[in-house]
Amino acid sequence: MALTTNAIILNNGLTTTGGGPVTFTNAGLLTLNGNITADGAVTQNGAGTTTTAGLRNITTTNDAVSFATGVDITGGNLNVVTASGGAPNGNSITFSGPVTADNATRTLTLNAGTNGTVTLAGVGTLATPLNGLTVTTAGRTDLGGAVFVGASGLAVTTSTAGTGTGALNVNGVVTTSGGGPVTFTNAGLLTLNGDLIADGAVTQDGAGAVSITAPRTISTTSDAVNFLKAVTLTGGASGLVSIDTRVSGTGGTSPSRTRWTRARRRRPPRP
Repeated sequence: MALTTNAIILNNGLTTTGGGPVTFTNAGLLTLNGNITADGAVTQNGAGTTTTAGLRNITTTNDAVSFATGVDITGGNLNVVTASGGAPNGNSITFSGPVTADNATRTLTLNAGTNGTVTLAGVGTLATPLNGLTVTTAGRTDLGGAVFVGASGLAVTTSTAGTGTGALNVNGVVTTSGGGPVTFTNAGLLTLNGDLIADGAVTQDGAGAVSITAPRTISTTSDAVNFLKAVTLTGGASGLVSIDTRVSGTGGTSPSRTRWTRARRRRPPRP
């Protein structure tokens, strides 16, 4: 199914079979009031933005899902799965524009299977963060812009079980509120090119190593920061990584502050 027009409103569920794709080329607003279950790729490639109304599910059987412009989640959560229907290998999920929400209770959950790459240009705003962003499985994840989430926090799991490298790239600042934690379960290399400003614990518990590009700041409000695997610092000669678990940097129940200089490796504790 392919639609090319100004505004598009999907008021009921849409299902395709036989490998049939779904393409929306919308010059105006695309409104999704129904779920999409596709046996082919789901593509939004128009100049207009998209809004989802109510709890919405977009599922494919090993086919990509992509949005070229911004997506606003309203009235419920948004779940996107490209590894449904007995197709665990999955495919890519791409949000090339910002993902926003009408209020701070909304969540975005993505499952790209073991082969798919999850790409996000940005999630939430400082004024209206999403409640949470979860990538349950992906062969690779690229967080290209700022991420603002609330109490459910940010949780990303990558896999090397398929064709993916398991890489996880954080290229923008991640900010959580409402006690929201940050958890990276990276099968491949985790690269931190953005600061982590968390109101909950920051945890790296995957099998992959970690690379942090200095200068970089990791801070929490009296919550733990833990890296399970070795950390390599990269960046300029004056690069510095500051880890501060004090409340607003001034105190806390278990205050600590650590500074790492460039080219230093943090080895995991002995068992």
